[in-house]
Amino acid sequence: MEDPKELFLKTGIDLLSRGESSTSLSLRIVAKEAGYSHNALYRHYATKEVYLDALTAYGFSLLQVRFNNSITKKEVVYAYYQFASKHPELYELMFLSTKTPHQTLRRKEGMQTLDLFINKIGLNINNKKQYKEGASIWIALHGYIVVEKSDMIPRDSSNNKLIDYGAFSKNTLGGI
Repeated sequence: MEDPKELFLKTGIDLLSRGESSTSLSLRIVAKEAGYSHNALYRHYATKEVYLDALTAYGFSLLQVRFNNSITKKEVVYAYYQFASKHPELYELMFLSTKTPHQTLRRKEGMQTLDLFINKIGLNINNKKQYKEGASIWIALHGYIVVEKSDMIPRDSSNNKLIDYGAFSKNTLGGI
């Protein structure tokens, strides 16, 4: 039988992927969808804020697994983009939400994930110039994801996006 704590996190991610937002996410529904009573969930997560913190940390661990399963620089960068595309609400909770009360925890998890990203694209986190280069790639990719998510990418007269991930990668990230 699966660990209830992890099942609650997986269920939360599933609910987010089905359109729930982190602010509207109900712990009662998470528990019910996982096949438990809401009291069972509260034995593991005392408040919604504690649950959202755990969900954020779990999201970073999932992103790190994707990085670790990627071999080439291009695969690592695309893994980041795919994660954000597949889990937009979780991505928002991890990177954009001000609802997570423990910003220090999120900052620590985010920095660990950034360091892994930089290492996995073949740059040295202990070399200041290379770290800046890796962080710049991360920031450019994050910016593209945010603009794409908000549907603010310019469109032509036929309503087609003027830039997609492939064009962004080629023109901004040097084809990564």
